[in-house]
Amino acid sequence: RDAMSEKTISTALFEVIKKSDLIGKRIGDSISEFVFTSSSKNNIVVAFMSIILQHHNSIVLLTNENLQSSASALARPLVDALYRGTWVTLVADEEMAQKISKGTECFAKTEKLAKQIDSTINSTTFSEIWKRNSTTLHGMTHGGVEQLARQFNDDASKVEPSFTDKEMIELLNSSTVNLAMMLLALSYNFKDEKLEALAKEIITA
Repeated sequence: RDAMSEKTISTALFEVIKKSDLIGKRIGDSISEFVFTSSSKNNIVVAFMSIILQHHNSIVLLTNENLQSSASALARPLVDALYRGTWVTLVADEEMAQKISKGTECFAKTEKLAKQIDSTINSTTFSEIWKRNSTTLHGMTHGGVEQLARQFNDDASKVEPSFTDKEMIELLNSSTVNLAMMLLALSYNFKDEKLEALAKEIITA
């Protein structure tokens, strides 16, 4: 790291990093105390909760280390995990969950999962959010122009990640909301009012 740019994190970004970290720890503490009955469906939902929590915490850590490209690359797998976890909660039955657990059934593409979730909750929210963000998320994960354009300073004279504070703050905030959305799905799956209240508190804040 001695040869890398040691860009100073702004106060505004640092405050969001700190807030995101605290929320991640708060949710992590709640999940560590969570006791549930094992079944294929329950296990998948809890597994996705764990995956999203780890992705969220990694985004926070990477942003704090000025590793913006790597932090941004985790946004799509976090969102994919949220849609899959929510789909299992709202759409899949135990038989389908068993097939997924055994590897005899694969998840549909995220776009299709979004439509099925929306159909279940009589909404268009999941589909609209995916349609609006999927291209950027894909590019950030797979080295698209969204990543390539952010590897140099303003006049392209120096190799230096050039994500703006606004972009990183948006990444942190969206990751935190998505983490809370998975917590909401988890609470719905297990009819847990305490976790539901925590999820809604974070989302509305």
